[in-house]
Amino acid sequence: MNKRILAAFFLGGFLALIPTLIIAGPTKDYQSSTQTETSTQTQALPLGQLLADTPELSTLNTALQEAGLIETVEGLDAYTVFAPTNEAFEQLDPAQLEALLADKEALTSVLTYHVVPENLMASDLEAQDYETVEGTSVPVEINGEEVTVDGATVSATDIMSQKGIVHLIDSVLVPEGLTLPEPAQ
Repeated sequence: MNKRILAAFFLGGFLALIPTLIIAGPTKDYQSSTQTETSTQTQALPLGQLLADTPELSTLNTALQEAGLIETVEGLDAYTVFAPTNEAFEQLDPAQLEALLADKEALTSVLTYHVVPENLMASDLEAQDYETVEGTSVPVEINGEEVTVDGATVSATDIMSQKGIVHLIDSVLVPEGLTLPEPAQ
């Protein structure tokens, strides 16, 4: 009798969770871990929508909108975006970030340096230089499991959008020879 009561208690507790699971849906971790599996389906979002739906990329989304580049990247046949997270942008002085966002030419150079015009899954990346949309090459280094792009560490990989792939990085890349705009005094 005690086993039946205990089993009913556990079953009842599980059944009580089902509405919560249905309403809440899968966790973010589950969604990102299955993103690669669903990449061949039509569920992948356009880059602009993916960025808008990803809170840790809101600063990148704002910067791409300021530069008018979302449509440019979405217009490529294929692309890989090495996407700096909000934490990456926070490494910049706030006044310098504001100055960068106000300087469309410098902002465009910085942002297009993060885009390679081909689809590169993490498994496709090799230790070599890749030509960027900006026109210069960005170096990729691989040391065991760690991948860096021009010194920035790749923290998440293979986030699929409709025509491309996004890899998250921990700092903002600046093309060689470009000086970031100085904050207004």
